[in-house]
Amino acid sequence: MRLTNSIPWASVTPNLVFNLVTVNPRTSANWYNGTTNTPFCVPGISIPTCLNLTTTTYTNALLANAQLNPPLCTAPTLSANSVAATCAGDADGSIDLTTTGGNPTPFDFLWSNGAITEDISGLTAGTYTVTVSTTVGGCSVTASYTVADGAPVVTYYADADGDTYGDPLVTSMSCTGAPSGFVADNTDCDDNNLAINPGAAEVCNGIDDNCNGLSDDGLTFLDYCVDVDGDGYGAGVATSSCNPIQGSVTVAGDCDDNNLAVNPGATEVCDLIDNDCDGLIDEGVQSTFYADLDGDTYGDASSSVMACVAPMGYVADNTDCDDNNMAVNPAATEVCDLIDNDCDGLIDEGVQLTFYADVDGDTYGDASSSVQACTAPLGFVSDNTDCNDNNAAINPGAAEVCNGIDDDCDGLTDDGLIFLDYYVDGDGDGYGAGAATSSCNPIPGSVLVAGDCDDLNPAVNPGATEVCNAIDDDCNGLADDGLNFRNLLCRC
Repeated sequence: MRLTNSIPWASVTPNLVFNLVTVNPRTSANWYNGTTNTPFCVPGISIPTCLNLTTTTYTNALLANAQLNPPLCTAPTLSANSVAATCAGDADGSIDLTTTGGNPTPFDFLWSNGAITEDISGLTAGTYTVTVSTTVGGCSVTASYTVADGAPVVTYYADADGDTYGDPLVTSMSCTGAPSGFVADNTDCDDNNLAINPGAAEVCNGIDDNCNGLSDDGLTFLDYCVDVDGDGYGAGVATSSCNPIQGSVTVAGDCDDNNLAVNPGATEVCDLIDNDCDGLIDEGVQSTFYADLDGDTYGDASSSVMACVAPMGYVADNTDCDDNNMAVNPAATEVCDLIDNDCDGLIDEGVQLTFYADVDGDTYGDASSSVQACTAPLGFVSDNTDCNDNNAAINPGAAEVCNGIDDDCDGLTDDGLIFLDYYVDGDGDGYGAGAATSSCNPIPGSVLVAGDCDDLNPAVNPGATEVCNAIDDDCNGLADDGLNFRNLLCRC
């Protein structure tokens, strides 16, 4: 048989046109529409006619998806319910397979793990493939299903004291959560004591409270020393502790733990005992005393001793500058004797007198030339008011005379004398003219009377008699005044 535009056992579309050639022995064929087999000569052509034809043209306009010489079986549809393993790694998973449809039955099952049953169990996590075939006809279908892994198995630890921290030595395995009385933690170092676990605070008790392998770690340890006398300072070998120790203190250094007044905090007093335990006796509290050989209560700084009280012949003072002279000491009064009586480092200071040179021997000294002495040296006097020590006539005791000199050294020249105004008298008539000159001595060629109106004519002056000469003879500003005039030809 030859089939045009088709393949054996294939589905064909409606209105497929093909030729069927029959030969002896005759061949027959059926259409399969997915439900029943029908001879392909029907409808349209009677079977006898169809069988006697050598070539037949057939148009199928009635059947959809017809098959030529179809198989005699169909595979079922598969579905399944997979059950995961209880715990990771467990072999208790399963697959419950369901077949729907398919014929003929029964079916053959073949799983990838070799099982031949419809359902399989005792499975570990993984993917399993099954092929389901019809016993007759060989129709088959293949599908794969996955069995999920279970929850991981966790080790839990007993928590007997209920502090949420477990005992690493007591365990229980589970993949479904912690059993009652068990926790995931395994760091409790004492599961019978609620107060001891890694979350606890370390306290001073000699126990590893926080389970870090150390006792009392992270706490402040102090050194305690026994304090027998109760003065707050201890002695002896120290004991380290994070708690106070009864009868002990944290401050050491007591050098006499049987004497309450002796310890490093005590004040050193002058009693021949090391009161403050610094290894020194009476340091800083002894006083320095100085030898007082002359008994004036002032000591010699170059001769001293250290003591709590002054030994015989010693005093606290050290300012005597001559400890062999009772009259010499800082309390003495300085006198002019070429000795430093009051021990201030100066000799005769404040008691010496100043004397001044008297070169001219007038008993008055020159202020610019002086010496300090207890008594006046030769040629010196105590006075310093001479303004010219080279002239014995000039000194504060001299009388001022008219000489243009400050004779009495009062800073003024010719002071206290009578000064008169003198006028030049050129014509010698006893009357002067011009500007006056003041002088305490008469001035030659000058007179005391002014008013001469013609100092070149001795006949003209304020004392002259007016005569008839047309001249102001008496210097009153008028000419010929006081005379009788008779006529114009005669003057007067």
